[in-house]
Amino acid sequence: MKSEMHKIIIFLFLMLISPGLAQAGPPLLTRGPGTPGDGHWENNVAITVEKARTHQRFEAPLMDLNYGLGERIQLKFEMPWVS
Repeated sequence: MKSEMHKIIIFLFLMLISPGLAQAGPPLLTRGPGTPGDGHWENNVAITVEKARTHQRFEAPLMDLNYGLGERIQLKFEMPWVS
């Protein structure tokens, strides 16, 4: 019970400090059509939850960082924190 309350508090805190607007659809499962552009960053942060009868799985934060090298190349770093 204490662990779940801790997760809920972290989730609410992350939701309060997030500056962007949410978009519908599964987060980070599809790739964007282009790169961020030469010398530009694209940062995506999401939270996912999987529930079953016997367990729950959280990925929070699920981070996806992209950096553009030219107009056609991007460096990608993706990391979920699974609990």
